[in-house]
Amino acid sequence: MDKALTKVRNQTIFTNHTLSPAAEPIWTMAQMDRYVFNNIKNIKFRLWLSDMVKKEGGIIKLSNLALKIAGHSNAVSKLHAIKAKDSYGIAFKSITNGISNRWIYPELLNIYRQLGIGDPIIDLLPPDYKNKLSLLKTAHMQEIKQRAKEDLCNYLLSDRQDQYGKPVVIPEDAKIILWTRRFTSYKRPELLFSNPSLLAGILEKNHMHIILSGKAHQKDDDIKLLLQHILHVVDENKILKKRVHFVVNYNWQLSRYFAGADIILNTPIPGWEACGTSWEKAIANWLLLCSTRDGGVADVFFIDNKYKTSSPFFEIKGINDEKAAQSLYMNLDLMAKVIDDPHQWRKTVIKQLTAFLPIISGTRMMIEYLKMRFEKNI
Repeated sequence: MDKALTKVRNQTIFTNHTLSPAAEPIWTMAQMDRYVFNNIKNIKFRLWLSDMVKKEGGIIKLSNLALKIAGHSNAVSKLHAIKAKDSYGIAFKSITNGISNRWIYPELLNIYRQLGIGDPIIDLLPPDYKNKLSLLKTAHMQEIKQRAKEDLCNYLLSDRQDQYGKPVVIPEDAKIILWTRRFTSYKRPELLFSNPSLLAGILEKNHMHIILSGKAHQKDDDIKLLLQHILHVVDENKILKKRVHFVVNYNWQLSRYFAGADIILNTPIPGWEACGTSWEKAIANWLLLCSTRDGGVADVFFIDNKYKTSSPFFEIKGINDEKAAQSLYMNLDLMAKVIDDPHQWRKTVIKQLTAFLPIISGTRMMIEYLKMRFEKNI
């Protein structure tokens, strides 16, 4: 058994993807007796595992078992590594999740290639990528984004339905806001709707539409009720009813068109998000990011082992939901002004890309995993 454990530990990385209790599988001793112990031929290992269950009070968290068997423990963002250490009592390394370049709008991907940056997700960034980003031209950038918006609006109209079972109709000259991700309480989908009349005024004044979409865990009844409440709030306000679209059956096909949107909202309670990748896809597609300082977004503050205070995105601040909602609404107005000023919009997009392209790179992620696994041989 000792040799087996040594071999497995040398070859195994445990990566924690969330600290949410709802995602923590827990087995009882009765379940272990019924499904596990009878299938373990090595008596020493069976006793070792049984003793572990007894020490934990007759239950076992599968993450704790994985930590004892794996040779490396990893979190999926720098902040997540700190929170995981607090939760499990051991040190976690951090390898932030990256994304695939298949999520980048084809014309935008061609622009990256023409600039000499390559495929920013699958190629390592060149040392002078910041200088290359500065070559982006405002008019050309806006032309591409407008075509992406037309593709999004046409797709919604022809292939998707809203909460009323009708085609999703968004004007092509509207500013489009996304809140699209898994529905769970710590992501706070309700934050955007804290003050319906104020939100309606902001949307009307700035000609904005919201795409709301995502799925809840099938057993999460509380979040399903919250979603029903949000849709009721929308239905009760004639402006929100016109400008907030809950796109049903959220899937990857829908998210492939999100390059046509203008703004991505990321509203988790700080410290709860492991990484999040919706915002990463949005950054690569030139959406403005409005987020709390959480998950992989917070990586930008830890660059070069120095904690930075300035935000290269529109930060949602506030120690409670009320303050955070106020900050969110203020940022919506501010982002609308930036979008209306082409040169300021270009400057903001380049600022985000400069800060986050190294963080969202899928190749960077894979290289870091390989280094962790084979660090003794490098």
